[in-house]
Amino acid sequence: MKRLPIILLFLCAAAGFLSAQADEYPDGETVSDFDYLSIRKGDQFIKLGLGVNIPLLMQGPDGAGRAKNMYVGGVGCLGYHYYITPGFSLGGDINFQFNVTTAGNVLFKLPILIKPAWTFTLGRIHIPVSLGLGATFESYDSRNYFNVSVQPEVGAYYIFNPEWSFGLAVSWDVIPQWYKDSSNNRIGHFLNTCISLRYHF
Repeated sequence: MKRLPIILLFLCAAAGFLSAQADEYPDGETVSDFDYLSIRKGDQFIKLGLGVNIPLLMQGPDGAGRAKNMYVGGVGCLGYHYYITPGFSLGGDINFQFNVTTAGNVLFKLPILIKPAWTFTLGRIHIPVSLGLGATFESYDSRNYFNVSVQPEVGAYYIFNPEWSFGLAVSWDVIPQWYKDSSNNRIGHFLNTCISLRYHF
């Protein structure tokens, strides 16, 4: 019973705060009525994500086959984008990826990509579609590689407020390894699924 006055006082204070907030917006408008979800030219965001990296296919001179010698690994995503127009942005991503092989070795991959992206909006949902072009640094069993790479990606993000959004992004890495002896050439295909958080400013 002693807590009842405290609870009532808290509820009254909360009601007063909400009433004061409502008074700040004329004509019955609320915060949710404002169109803060639209994308404007000059908007920017930073993206941070964590997820899984799934080895799918390995293409060689003899054809393509499932990547059986690697397990599902991890991926960390870091990116920055700038909206040149309300629907088109240009930016860059760095991904930190690893896979453990059946032999117990670790394959590290570091794609560094330039990404043009087109963003479609559906209420509070933003759907970016991008195509990353760049290079990937690879390290495996004391050997290092540097290759071109391509990464198409699609995502869906919920706009929590004007500063923050969160969602899921799925991308497909195409990473070739080319050698002087073409019989050793390989093209790796990896699927990334990342849960991402974006800060808009």
